[in-house]
Amino acid sequence: YSYVIESNTIILDDFLTTDIKNKVRDQEVRVTLYVPVGTILKFDESAKGHIGRSTRNDKHVYRSKIVDYLWLMGEDGQLKCQNCPEDVEKDNDTGSIIINEDGVDININDNGESFKVKLDEDGLQIKAKEKN
Repeated sequence: YSYVIESNTIILDDFLTTDIKNKVRDQEVRVTLYVPVGTILKFDESAKGHIGRSTRNDKHVYRSKIVDYLWLMGEDGQLKCQNCPEDVEKDNDTGSIIINEDGVDININDNGESFKVKLDEDGLQIKAKEKN
């Protein structure tokens, strides 16, 4: 996979080449970028449909809307919005379930009630809140 770094910009190829014997229909390629703490990020519009579900941000902005704002990588691995308006359109999703090499992360929110389960190398965490 080829990429170029020009000044402060990472340019990723929009294709991957492989030997013909490796080709299979409907293959996908996932790229994980590890961003150093304190890095300022501005995503190009072309990244809009390619930002992963596990990309965390402090404003809960839906992943396709992340390209609209400027971000700072926080020490907690979460993007911190630098120019979001107070009434930024938040992710309307009522929850998420992420199962990957890092563990299991379940987060459900519904009308003031919430349920969170996180299972990773640090153990199991469960939190629940009922609507008052």
